[in-house]
Amino acid sequence: MQLAGIGEDDGGPGCPTHASFMPTAKGGTIDVGWTGILHDQRIIGQAKVTVATTCTGTYPSCACSYTGPIPNPNVN
Repeated sequence: MQLAGIGEDDGGPGCPTHASFMPTAKGGTIDVGWTGILHDQRIIGQAKVTVATTCTGTYPSCACSYTGPIPNPNVN
């Protein structure tokens, strides 16, 4: 399985308060065996996941831990 994507955070010149990742599927399908739902499903892409960050230190040496997922910012 290959999974590429775009990562971003709101840190700018400081430590971030949240980080997001938008995966993009590169491979065809993933066979996880019979799950009772569907077999040989395509890998999901373009589904943004955002997590909250708790950081110590100062930029650029932030030491962060992540919790979530949380609601994606700027979503109506």
